[in-house]
Amino acid sequence: NHCVSCQKANPIFKNKTFAAPSSSSFTFSFGSSSSQPAATGFKANFSPGPAFQVGTCKDKAFSEGFKFESSKSKAEKSSSSFSFSMPAPVGGFKFDIAKSEVKPSDRQSQNGSASDLLKNIEGSDDETPRNDEIHFEPIVSLPEVEVRFGEEDEEILVKLRAKLYRWDRKLNQWKERGVGDIKILFHPVKKSYRLLMRREQVFKVCANHTISPSIELKPMNTSANALVWTATDYSDGKVEQLAAKFKTPELAESFRQAFTDCQSSMSQTDTTQMSAAEALSRDSNPVVFFDMAVDDEDAGRIVMELFAHIVPRTAENFRALCTGEMGFGYRRSIFHRIIPDFMCQGGDITNQDGTGGKSIYGGEFEDESFEVRHTGPGLLSMANRGRDTNNSQFFINLKKAEHLDFRHVAFGFVKDGMDVVRRIGELGAKDGKPTKTITISECGQIF
Repeated sequence: NHCVSCQKANPIFKNKTFAAPSSSSFTFSFGSSSSQPAATGFKANFSPGPAFQVGTCKDKAFSEGFKFESSKSKAEKSSSSFSFSMPAPVGGFKFDIAKSEVKPSDRQSQNGSASDLLKNIEGSDDETPRNDEIHFEPIVSLPEVEVRFGEEDEEILVKLRAKLYRWDRKLNQWKERGVGDIKILFHPVKKSYRLLMRREQVFKVCANHTISPSIELKPMNTSANALVWTATDYSDGKVEQLAAKFKTPELAESFRQAFTDCQSSMSQTDTTQMSAAEALSRDSNPVVFFDMAVDDEDAGRIVMELFAHIVPRTAENFRALCTGEMGFGYRRSIFHRIIPDFMCQGGDITNQDGTGGKSIYGGEFEDESFEVRHTGPGLLSMANRGRDTNNSQFFINLKKAEHLDFRHVAFGFVKDGMDVVRRIGELGAKDGKPTKTITISECGQIF
């Protein structure tokens, strides 16, 4: 507004105004947001000097597009530094993944729905009373099953607490088998005795066998409280040497006495039952014998009388097979099927397994009289596969077997050596397979 040469006021510029020259800056920026302050762009400030600006918009603090402008902020007049700055994230230029903004109204609605849900849950708990006893009616009704242990028909004669042991033949030492109550049971209908022991708590059978006169019960050499015996145990189906240890010697002695009393009673019963067969004895009847071997060791002789006056053909078939006069017979044959406390079966001279057999008549022959009944142990009877199918197979009863009457022809009885028959019977198993090889080593006729 002054002349350059004379320094007088220029009247032409009297009403015009200029920007303050005290401070100027050079700014370079990117961005399109008008909400940002002027200092947030990419800029370079220079001072002092006249302002230089490219652009048309002077009202906006931050113009759109690419521009050079001078700063009008009074706060920047004192600053003369040169700086570069990036624009603020809002509306600026950046590389990023867009994030969805959650509106406050949405948050409030979500919070409201969650709180409503909790209220509904609490309300439902208040409305429904708690019931710990849940009961459902069964769809299918099952009948009640009566649990039986097989002892219901028997009387308990002796019941003592003991510890049972089994002799391990491989390790040559006693192995504990169980702890519980050892019992002697009597069946009043069958007139039989048996020893039974179950493990406590689990009630698993650890000893179960019949009491026969041939079992020898004796004290253990190393303990006065223990008794030792050998029997065919039904729980495993094997011949086992067992030992029972009691709390005191007095208890062991009381058990031994009860055991021997049962054996004496059985001997009297066997004598009574065998007397019925002995009543049929005749001096003219043939008498034959078997010399028995167990695993090739001598086991004793069995002497038998045949009822030739009642069933002559059946008695003659058995006699001739004992003598071997027909070129074949019972010599070196085996007892292939033994069921303890029931019977001992042999006589399969062809197959040695119960599937064969051969009579002196060339094949099978018909049944004869059923007059002799299976009234007790020691009876000789023919084994068959049905009516009129007799050959060389036979069996010896170990007990009374009335269900075999009128089905199997009884033709003789054991006259001597019943103790041998009982020992053989103890070598059987539940499935009938003997635990040892039982052979007729020699046989023949006495008279």
